[in-house]
Order: sequence, then C-alpha cells, then structure tokens
Amino acid sequence: MEHLKKRLVEDFTKIGPMSLEMADNDPNKKTKAYALYRYYLGENIDLELKDNFTQLLTDYVFGVPGDLVALAHSTCAQPHRHTFSYKLTHRGQRSESDLLNTTIGKHWVIHGDDILYLFLGETFKLGLQPLERPEDLALRDIMSKLWINFAYTGLVLDLPSHCRNPTPDGSLGFTWEAVENDNVHYLSLTPSPAMKPDTRRKGVLSPTKL
Repeated sequence: MEHLKKRLVEDFTKIGPMSLEMADNDPNKKTKAYALYRYYLGENIDLELKDNFTQLLTDYVFGVPGDLVALAHSTCAQPHRHTFSYKLTHRGQRSESDLLNTTIGKHWVIHGDDILYLFLGETFKLGLQPLERPEDLALRDIMSKLWINFAYTGLVLDLPSHCRNPTPDGSLGFTWEAVENDNVHYLSLTPSPAMKPDTRRKGVLSPTKL
C-alpha cells in the first residue's frame, strides 16, 4: 500500500487519472483528477486523510452516479411512478467489512451493509454474524416494512399518487419523499429515519457540474 501511495504522489499525472479509471482519450483527465484530489485531500494531496479519501471514492464511484440514475428515473417515471433514494447511515454492530479483518474504518458504513438488515448475515456471506443490538433490530424491522410497502403500493396502480410510496400512512413516524425535479433528497436509514438534503450538490462532484 505504501508504494502505491508513493507512486500516486510522485507520478500523479499518470497515476491520478488511472486511480479514478478516467478514460484514456479524455483530454482533461489530468485536470479533473487533480481537482478531485485537491478538493478532498488538500493542496498537497494528503493521503493520510483516510476518511476524506474514502469520501472521494464513495462520491465518485457510488454517490454521484446514483444521483444521476435517480434523476433520470424520476424524469422518465413521472407522473405514473415515483423514484425514492435512500442512504444507510447507521453503522451497526455488524458490517460486511468485519470480514476484512482490519482496524481501519470501523465507523464506516460500506456498500452491502444494508443487505444485513434484510437477510441473515450467513445467508448473504459466510462468516457474517446475525444482528443482536436492539437498535440494529429496530432498523431491520423498519427496513422490512418499507420494502413490503414499496412492493405493495408500487403495484396497486389505482392508489392515489400520494399513497403510492413506502410510507403511505405515516405509521412509521416519517414520510419517505420522492425525488423531484433536480432535488435528490434521500431517506437517511437509522433507527430513527429522516429525510436529508442532497449534500453532494455543493461539491466538485455535483451532477449539475458534471
């Protein structure tokens, strides 16, 4: 890992764009890569800022592409269907990262952790232990209800449009609002879920800037 970090710093012109899988024929790949790294890691590209580097990859690989897909679905689906966005922000007792046997990022929520709240860990990946903590079990129950409501209300086309969503009656104590126009707000999944604004819109990776 250390030699990779050294190469990135010493030969950024080549390794920077490559690390972000930018197209070889992109004439602006060096400028884009430098802008991204500088935005998240500072002028001198401090790779010791592990949380910042992780956020860069999260936004670049998952976050912004997900926003763009949500916007496209929302534009094409209305008024007959709605598009809903969520983010698992609760770091429970169990995580898929437990299998990596590392001390780094124990507070991170990683890609795939949401599956642990819908299926038993062992059925998803060998070695994962079942949920135990009360707050994790509470979130599991909420997510199960959301997905059941999602399936039911999405299929019953004669429901009023305001009821055609995963929180049709307010019984869960919150309302999951659909993506509308260019507003990619999302449901933050915790034991006490709540709607959150799209924070990536202000950053260098915002869909409008891309």
